[in-house]
Amino acid sequence: MINDSFLNLSILEASPDGIVVTDLKGLVVRASQSAVNMFGFKCHSEVEALLRRKDGERIPMYFTASGVEIEGKQYLAGIGVDLTEQRERESELIKATERAQDADRLKTAFLQNISHEIRTPLNSILGFLELINDPETDSISREDYIKIVTISGRRLLGIITDIISISSLQTGQERCIYSDVSLKLLLQNIYENYLVFAHEKGVDFVINAPEEDVVIITDESKLLQVIGNLLLNAFKFTERGYALLDCKVADGKVHFCVKDTGIGIKNEFINNIFNVFTQGDINLNRGYEGSGLGLSIAKAYINLMGGEIKVKSKFGEGSEFSFSLPVNIK
Repeated sequence: MINDSFLNLSILEASPDGIVVTDLKGLVVRASQSAVNMFGFKCHSEVEALLRRKDGERIPMYFTASGVEIEGKQYLAGIGVDLTEQRERESELIKATERAQDADRLKTAFLQNISHEIRTPLNSILGFLELINDPETDSISREDYIKIVTISGRRLLGIITDIISISSLQTGQERCIYSDVSLKLLLQNIYENYLVFAHEKGVDFVINAPEEDVVIITDESKLLQVIGNLLLNAFKFTERGYALLDCKVADGKVHFCVKDTGIGIKNEFINNIFNVFTQGDINLNRGYEGSGLGLSIAKAYINLMGGEIKVKSKFGEGSEFSFSLPVNIK
């Protein structure tokens, strides 16, 4: 028959929880190895509190104790459960909940904002089409109205394209479709399509292109959308000065940089500008039009094509977005 003392000792040492036996003065007379590891004390050490390790570190734990009589003497027998991992899990759960709440708040703001962003250019298109079709409208005014309709149409198309793109990205359905792309024709297309936005804001639009045409292999559609989103951002936040697109090819990569003399970005918002549904300052959403999707899409597409985007900005002076893509040059 197994000796009771041996059995008790075996149970004591096998327990994953800390088990401590002390006398009424707090002197530890017996402790399991788990308790020794937990507190950093040896069995004969004196303790003032069992919630503090010997090295001074405080650990969260659940501790229960009761009085027991052993061989006519009174002792306290206690069991301690280290709650450190549980508290860490709870902390991570709280952080995850806060992140989810922030994401939900941003999505709600986005949904409230997107209806305005769609209705504004759509109302402009419908309104000016009526004026264009009015027989009393003179030819000069009609040309101005056509320009407004063109700008509004491109803006509406951009918003719809961004919504489709972010949906496709978040479901992991986006893929790159590579083809031969002439940088000269690409940049010429960009200049012709985005010059109207520069004129609308009264700022200069400059493109620095390689002297000789270079044909690269890349996803033209995604590259156009990336550059377009960066340029629209530059025009949006620039009231005077210029927006510049610089392009060069070196070391097997094509390097792009979009620079502006706009309002810039505050340091505290730099790390958030690529988040979905976010502008440089959430409070800018109603002061500056936009869905808040452009930069997040640009970063996702650049990463998908094997590149990386960087940003430099000084509040009140302007911003600079640059990225490089690995390409096969023909």
